[in-house]
Amino acid sequence: MLNNVSSCCLSQKQIDQADKFNDMALMEDPGYAKAHYRKCTILEAKGQFSAALNLAEQTIDEYSHEFEFDEMNKSMIPKFEEFVKKITPKLG
Repeated sequence: MLNNVSSCCLSQKQIDQADKFNDMALMEDPGYAKAHYRKCTILEAKGQFSAALNLAEQTIDEYSHEFEFDEMNKSMIPKFEEFVKKITPKLG
């Protein structure tokens, strides 16, 4: 639910509100892949490209090596890899 609210705020360009709700979603479930992905997009919207890239790369690494088999998180890896390719040129 909190992640959906964050998504709505982000789509309305309410970046700070999106970040607030996304952080609450991550506090509720620190292993929620969609919330990590949204955090990357929020950081990108804030112009924090290096932080966004670092989070995306850390998340790829974490989900690639999860001991607990979590198909949802693993299925998000290609989205994070796509994000890395998109954000890297912005670091210029």
